[in-house]
Amino acid sequence: MSIDKDVVRLAAAMRRVDRLLQSLEPVHEPVLANALLNLAVCRMLDADGAQRTASVLTRLVEAVLTGPVPEARRAVDLSSLQG
Repeated sequence: MSIDKDVVRLAAAMRRVDRLLQSLEPVHEPVLANALLNLAVCRMLDADGAQRTASVLTRLVEAVLTGPVPEARRAVDLSSLQG
């Protein structure tokens, strides 16, 4: 499958997840971000190992600290950041 098709499928999945998250009770809001991050990091560790996962997360930290705040429906571009 091409990268373009993968990106389209991933964007569609993100939209579905976003819609599902909107249906959660407000009481779950405080733990939602942590739960999603845990799932993502565990998948990254399984797929890419600790070193590459740490590199990606380091670039994410840099993106968060330096801004701008990404739009909710767009990915944070980590490709141009050092990690």
